Amino acid sequence: MPTLSEQQTRANFLRAEIERHDRLYYVDVRWDYMIEPKCDGVAFSVTYRRGTLERAATRGNGEIGDDITQNIRTLRSIPLRIPCDAPLLELRGEVFMPRSRILG
Repeated sequence: MPTLSEQQTRANFLRAEIERHDRLYYVDVRWDYMIEPKCDGVAFSVTYRRGTLERAATRGNGEIGDDITQNIRTLRSIPLRIPCDAPLLELRGEVFMPRSRILG
């Protein structure tokens, strides 16, 4: 199943439609917006086979990503084994590293 970015979804369209609807039906409402900084990381998926980490990959173009298995194995927060007997389990997440950690 492809992993799509926000630009590839209908999120912005739906938000605009909701706003248009609300402004039409709630004309006496004052609209305020709050904007928060977004911490953007690298989207990835991890595949476990019978509880053992088998592969990790980036989102890439949504169909084909980069193999980052060896990199993910170095992250202590990603277990190499999990208590799961499922033949195949795919988990998706995001890796984020603050600039302060990169700069040392």
